[in-house]
Amino acid sequence: MQRKDLPPWPIATLASICLVGSSVANERTDFATIVHETGCGSRDGDRTFAAKYKDRLFIAQGEITDIANGTVALKLLKSTRTYDIRVNLASARDAEFLQVGQTISISFVMRSRGTCSWGYSGDEGTLYKDFTPEGDFRE
Repeated sequence: MQRKDLPPWPIATLASICLVGSSVANERTDFATIVHETGCGSRDGDRTFAAKYKDRLFIAQGEITDIANGTVALKLLKSTRTYDIRVNLASARDAEFLQVGQTISISFVMRSRGTCSWGYSGDEGTLYKDFTPEGDFRE
C-alpha cells in the first residue's frame, strides 16, 4: 500500500480525538459531538447532518471491526460495541491488506447518518499509511 498525499482542500479527521479541519468550516469537534448532534435521539438530526456533514470529506482513524465486500466497519468511540461507520473502499483490493482489529486511517465522503440501530456510512474510502490524528505522516 503506497502513501497517499492529503487532498489540497481542508479535510476533517473523524476520530474520537479531534477533527483537524472541515470542508464546511474550520472548526474543531470530535466524533462524539457528531453523534450527539445527528445520531440516535438527537433533535433535528437529519437537518443538522445534511447541513454540516453529508457529502463532506473526512479522515477517520479507528479500529476495524469487520471487512466485507470491499467495505470496512470502523469503531471510533471506546463505548461502541460493534462499529460507528462503515465505509465503501474506492478500491476493493485494499481490503485484501486489512485485518479485523487493525487500526487504520481512511479518508471518505460521509453519506448517511447513524440511527439507533445502524452506524454512519461513507463512500470513496482511501487508506492512508501512518496518518496521525495531528495530521502528520510518520516516515
